[in-house]
Amino acid sequence: MKDKVQTDANNNLNVDDFKAFVVDSCREELIERKIDKKDIEGFLSAFTFNNHGATDVEKVAPLVFETDVNKVATNLTTRVRANPPPALANEELGTTIRGAD
Repeated sequence: MKDKVQTDANNNLNVDDFKAFVVDSCREELIERKIDKKDIEGFLSAFTFNNHGATDVEKVAPLVFETDVNKVATNLTTRVRANPPPALANEELGTTIRGAD
């Protein structure tokens, strides 16, 4: 999955890229009507996205390919902090070094 989607410097995965990956991976199931839009939306809603619409790819990749239903259910219902914003969001703040006075 890491090879097929683009992440930023903080290892953030954009929600639109993630959605496109899931839809592309489930294309056959969608065509055969084994899953529908609600299934994909429900799956995507279980992940914690930050205010910029990104989530940690390290936490997503294992769950996308996990086959143990109990492990997936446990991990998706556990609340975690969102990944930090992309580097561009804080660019105007510059860099600060603590204790450099």
